Amino acid sequence: IYYDGVPVTMTAIPNPGYKFMYWTTNKHIVNEKNGAIKLNVVQPDLFTAHFEKTEIKMEAFPNPFSNNVTITYELTSNVQASIKLYSILGAEVATLVSDDVFQSEGVHSVQVNAADYTLSHGIYLLTFKTEGYTKTIKLILSK
Repeated sequence: IYYDGVPVTMTAIPNPGYKFMYWTTNKHIVNEKNGAIKLNVVQPDLFTAHFEKTEIKMEAFPNPFSNNVTITYELTSNVQASIKLYSILGAEVATLVSDDVFQSEGVHSVQVNAADYTLSHGIYLLTFKTEGYTKTIKLILSK
C-alpha cells in the first residue's frame, strides 16, 4: 500500500548476461527505456521488467586440440560478428569469421584445421566480437 502523492521508484537490475529492455504494466503507460521508473501509484497494478539475453554462447571442442577444432556459437539476433585467433603475445594469427556481413540468429559453427594456418603447438586466444559484446577463450594446440 502506497500513499497517494508519494512516488514509488522501481529499479530493474539485470543479471549477468542480460540487459534491461523495457517496462510493461496493466494500467500505467511507461515509456522509460532505462531500468528505473518513478510513478505515483494510486491503484493496484502489475509492473513487469523485460530483459534480453546478451551473453552469447561460444565453445571450442576439443580443447586442447591436435589438428582440428570446432568453434560453435549462438547468436540471439541478426548481427555482424567476427572470430579472430591471436597468439599468446597478442598478434593476430587468423580471421576465422569476418564481420563484413550480417549473420542470422541461431547456432553457427566453424571448423579450424591447424595445418591451414600453419599453427605451432602452444596457447592461442580466440576472440568473438559483436557490437557491444566480446568474449575471449583460451585454445591449446598440442601436437
